[in-house]
Parts: sequence; C-alpha cells; structure tokens
Amino acid sequence: MTNVITESLADTWDNFCSESLSDLFDRISSGLGSWCCSNYRPYSDAIFFSCEIIGTPEPIIEIERTINFKDKFIVHDGLIINPEGRGYGRRLLRNSFNIYRAFGFKVVKIKAGMDSGPYVWARFGFLPTTASWENLRQQVYKNLEECKDEIDEDEYQDILEDIDVEGPRAVWILSDKEVRVGREKLGYRLLKGQCWEGFFNFDDSDAVLRFESYVGE
Repeated sequence: MTNVITESLADTWDNFCSESLSDLFDRISSGLGSWCCSNYRPYSDAIFFSCEIIGTPEPIIEIERTINFKDKFIVHDGLIINPEGRGYGRRLLRNSFNIYRAFGFKVVKIKAGMDSGPYVWARFGFLPTTASWENLRQQVYKNLEECKDEIDEDEYQDILEDIDVEGPRAVWILSDKEVRVGREKLGYRLLKGQCWEGFFNFDDSDAVLRFESYVGE
C-alpha cells in the first residue's frame, strides 16, 4: 500500500496548520508501515481523522484522533493494533508524542477499555479523571478482594493504603505490580474490568518520566 491522502482532507488540514499533513502521517507511522487516511470531520477549532497503517506483513493499525488546535489537546478516539504485544503500540505512541511536543500540545485524552486498556494506559503515564477514579477505585477494591488469598497480607494492606491515599495516581503504583496472580500480573488483575476516561499532561514531569521509561527515549 502506498501512502494515500485525499485532496479535500489536505485542503481542510491547511486551514488549521501550516505543516504538511503527509509529513505528519509519515512521522506517526515511522517504522510501522505505509498509511492511508481519508475519513475526517472538521470542526470550528479542531479536526477528526481516522488513519490505517499497514506493515509488511504486519502490523495493521487503525487510529482515530481529534486534534484541537485552539485549546492544544488531542483526543485518542480509537485504537486497534493487530497483532498486540509486539511493541507496535509503544512505537506508535513514541512517534505520536514526539509530534505532539513539537506542536506544543499540552494534553492527550483517552478512554481506557475494560480489558487491557486500564492497565496499559496507566503504564504509559496516563491518569484517570477524578470522576473516573471514583468508579475505578470501586472496581479495584472488588478485584483485590477476589485475589486476596493469592497475595501476602503485607501486599494486600499496601494496596489498600495506595487506593485510599494516592488518589488517581494510585493507578501508576498498581500497574507496576509485577508479581503473578495465576497467569496474570497483579497490576493487570487489579485494574481490569472498568473503563475510565483519562489524560496525559505534558506539564506533569512524573508522567513524562514514566512515559519515557516505558516506551524508551
């Protein structure tokens, strides 16, 4: 597949940004494959687009994003990576964040899915909103009780304290727990089962350090 962009999308993009949209997609897909982007919706201060990245023979990645130029934030509306677990997501996020920084964007917003999403996004340095944390905290309590007999008492008490004291940043501590509970890491086990809306703040030095440690600079 060759890189494809419609003329109408390119013209719409030019109304928002002077940098070439083709160059932007080249940088997002660097090291992953060729790209095709045709679906988009312009708003008064933002633009939504979907893009497919095809590698040879893999990966196949579908992304949906909204870029708000006025308020300087990005929304990751959708993401599908096939196959998972081979580092493609880390490369995609590293490419994307390099662009966001260059453009001067301050915040990236996401909605973490119910399965691996809550765990993975926390590893990347994202945090749930305060409202989402209230729902997620209840799910973490439930998950903790379900695996209570499989972890030692000190670990159990430490997790309870983290949940009660750390607030939304507890997801970072929880996602870092590597001990195995059955076939799953404890961090994954604790965070799964609850969608949450979250964000990454480029002005949060702890979040940036966490992201760079996880994806590699």
